[in-house]
Amino acid sequence: MDWLNSVTGFFSSPTPLQNPQSPATPSLYNPEAQLSQSYRLKDLVKTTQSLSSPNLPTEALHFTNLSHLAEALEVFGHEIGPFQIISAYRTKELQQKLGASGDPVASGTSFHELGRGVDIYPTTMSLDEYFGRMLVNENVKSLLAEVAYKPGQKSIHIGINVPGDVRETKVLSLNQNNVYARLTSSEIARFIEPYMESLDAAYDYAAARLVTWNKTPLILAMVAATGGLLYLILKKAPAQRANPRFRTKRFTVSAYKEDMKTWSDAKLREYISEAERTLQLAPQMVPKNQRRRFKRIVASAYEELTRRKK
Repeated sequence: MDWLNSVTGFFSSPTPLQNPQSPATPSLYNPEAQLSQSYRLKDLVKTTQSLSSPNLPTEALHFTNLSHLAEALEVFGHEIGPFQIISAYRTKELQQKLGASGDPVASGTSFHELGRGVDIYPTTMSLDEYFGRMLVNENVKSLLAEVAYKPGQKSIHIGINVPGDVRETKVLSLNQNNVYARLTSSEIARFIEPYMESLDAAYDYAAARLVTWNKTPLILAMVAATGGLLYLILKKAPAQRANPRFRTKRFTVSAYKEDMKTWSDAKLREYISEAERTLQLAPQMVPKNQRRRFKRIVASAYEELTRRKK
C-alpha cells in the first residue's frame, strides 16, 4: 500500500533540507532531499547541460511543487507503468539554453521552471499506449494540468496540478513544426480507442472529458463571420429590390439531412461538436428565428449517426 500512501500524501509539503556543506550554492535545498518513496531531489534536477549555477530550486514554492511532482510520478508508475525521467525541473537559465539549442520549449514561464513539469519515456510499452492509458485513467488524469504527446522526441510531457491551481487537462501534441497544438476529439479517440468499448465511445469520452477550448478566438471568429454575413446581405439587398425575381436558395433542414448522408462519421461528430459549442458559448450569434432550425439540423446529425449504428 506504499503507493496509496503516496497518493494520500500528494497534498502534503515536505520540509526543505538545507545544505550546510555548500554554503556558496544559490539553492536552499539539498539534492539528497527525499521527496517521495522513490524520488530524491537530485532525480528531478539532473541535466547534461553546462550551467553557471546548479539546476536547483531557489524558491520554496518550486521545492514544494517538486514534492507534489514526485508524488504524482509515484502514481504514474503504479497506475500505468515504469518510465524514465528525461527532464523535470529547469532553472530559467537551463530553459533558455534548451530553447537556444533548438529544443521545443514553452514560451514564457513553463511548468518545468515552476517545478511542475516533467518529460518521461515509457520503458515497457509504446509511447502511444502509455499516452492513451494516461488519458483514460481517472487517478492519473486528475493530476494532469497538461499532457503532450511528443513523437519526435519519443517522450511525453506532463504538467501537474497542485493545491490552489487545479486545471482541466489540456491534451496537446508537438507537431512537425515543433509547435504545441491541442488535439481534437477525433485525434484523442485514436489513442484511447483500445481501452474503450468502441471508437464511438472513445470519441464521446474525448469530447466530454478531454477537450478544452480557448473560447476567445472562437467568439472573435464568430463575430467576424457574423459581420461578414451582414455585409453580404446588405450588399445583395439593392439587387433584390431592383429585380423582384432575384431569389437566394435557402439550404433547408431537409436539404441538410440529405447532404449528411454523404458525410463521414468523423465529419458528423465534428459538426455536432462545433454547433453545440456555438450555441453554448455565443448563442447571441445565432438569431432567435434561426435557433430552432439550427437545433433541428444538429438533431438530424445525431439521428444520422444513430441510424448508422443500427
